[in-house]
Amino acid sequence: MITSCPFCFSTQNVSTVFENTYFNGKIFEYRKCLECKLIYVQPFPSHDDYVAMYPTTYQGEINLDTLYRNENSKIIKLINQYSNKKKLLDYGCGNGSFILQAQENKFECTGVEFSNELIISLSKQFNNVNFQNIIEFENKNEKFDIIHISNVLEHLINPFEVIQNLKRRLNDDGIFIISGPIENNLSLALVFRKLFFGVRKYFLNKNNNHAPFHIFYSNSTNQSLFFTKSELSELYFEVKEIAWPFPSNLRDSKGLAKKLMYFIAKLSIFFSLFNKKLGNNFIYVGCKKKS
Repeated sequence: MITSCPFCFSTQNVSTVFENTYFNGKIFEYRKCLECKLIYVQPFPSHDDYVAMYPTTYQGEINLDTLYRNENSKIIKLINQYSNKKKLLDYGCGNGSFILQAQENKFECTGVEFSNELIISLSKQFNNVNFQNIIEFENKNEKFDIIHISNVLEHLINPFEVIQNLKRRLNDDGIFIISGPIENNLSLALVFRKLFFGVRKYFLNKNNNHAPFHIFYSNSTNQSLFFTKSELSELYFEVKEIAWPFPSNLRDSKGLAKKLMYFIAKLSIFFSLFNKKLGNNFIYVGCKKKS
C-alpha cells in the first residue's frame, strides 16, 4: 500500500539515504516526497505500533535541566510577546516540564497526552491542571487562547488533520506556538549523518532496529509551507541548530564515537551562527488566517 505524504498528500516518492528500520515485526522505510521534498516513513505505524512505541515510561521524569528551562522560558517569552491571555493548552504535554514553568508564570493550563496511564500519573503530580487523554479532549469543545505543541507533529501520521482540529479549539484572537525538529534541514551535522547512513545502507547493507518515532523529517521550507497550507498566518519563524540527536555535553559522551559526535554537534552549532537558515530545529508562532 502506497502511503501519501503527510504534508502535501502526494503519493509520488523515492528512496532516501536514511536507513530502513525494523520494529514490531515490520520494515519501515524513509522515502522522499517528490512534490514537497518531505521525507516520511512508509508504511505508517499502526495503532499497535504506537502502543509499543509509547509506554508510560517513554516520557520519563519532569526535566528541570537548565537547558530545558531556558528553552521553555524562551517559549513563554514568545507567548507573552504575541498574547496577553493566560488560558493555555499544552497538546502533547509529555512529562509536564513545560506546564510546570507555565504555572510558575500564572498560566491556566490544560495538558493532553496519548497515554491514559501517563495522564493519571501527571494528575497526581500537579495541582490545578486539567489533564486529559486524546479521547477525552476530542469529546469536549473548550477553547483556548494559546495552543502549545512541542516535539509532537513529527510523531503524527496526520499532522494536517490535527492542526485543523486544534484550530477549532483556538479562540479567534489566539495563537499557536509550535516547535520541533526539522531533521532534513541543512546543517553540518546533517551532512555527517547522511554520510554515515549512506555507508551503512549502500555499502554495508544495514538496517536499523529502532522504533520509527519520527514519522517525517522536514526542512524549514516545507515545514513553513505546511503551516501556510493549514491556513495559519505566520507571526514568527526561527530556525536554530541544537546538539540533538548528538550528545549535548562531553561528560556523557562515552567512547570515541560519541566524543566525535559531540564535537561535530558543537561545530555545527557554531557554523549555524553565521547563517540563519542552517539548523535542525524550529520555533513557529502563528494565528488563524483572517477571512
